[in-house]
Amino acid sequence: MLGHVRRTSRADVGMSIAFVGVAYLVWALTIGVIRHSINKLPPALFAGASDLSAVVTSFRAAAVNGALIWDVCGVTWLLISLVLVVGAARQRWSVSWAWFSVLLQALACVLLGLWGVLGMLTLRGVASSMPSAAPSAGWTTFSIAFAIALLLWATVLVWLLSERARLRRGPSLRDGLRTHVGS
Repeated sequence: MLGHVRRTSRADVGMSIAFVGVAYLVWALTIGVIRHSINKLPPALFAGASDLSAVVTSFRAAAVNGALIWDVCGVTWLLISLVLVVGAARQRWSVSWAWFSVLLQALACVLLGLWGVLGMLTLRGVASSMPSAAPSAGWTTFSIAFAIALLLWATVLVWLLSERARLRRGPSLRDGLRTHVGS
């Protein structure tokens, strides 16, 4: 085994495409929880934002103003991971690149989640005494990005399955006729 290049098996491709989907779901869950958390905070809390910590102000600015960026980033990351899976299925690249991408996305989710928890813990005592807020970060782009991601993932899955079924059949009878017909 040492020194031989290991080809990507069907099981490797199947597991990697499944975990690409799971990594995006974790990403969407993390971004959704952050968005929900920021929507629960009263707007009066941020009126005097100068006395709040930098973590909290950056948390709010990134969640409200950068909502579209987070959604596009998640779909783009999913697309890159799917391209890596397709490349591994076609034996162009190692499947390790797809796994690496999934791992990085999961680690980014952990860091974003910790950042959100830090922001919410800092505001916990202050926000409890104020009335609840109207939503400040919309859910439209999140819903659209989630639908696009689901469509991309399902399309790649169906495409890989149909390609596998097509390649499994082998040469057709017509292919054999072309070989044995004289010119």
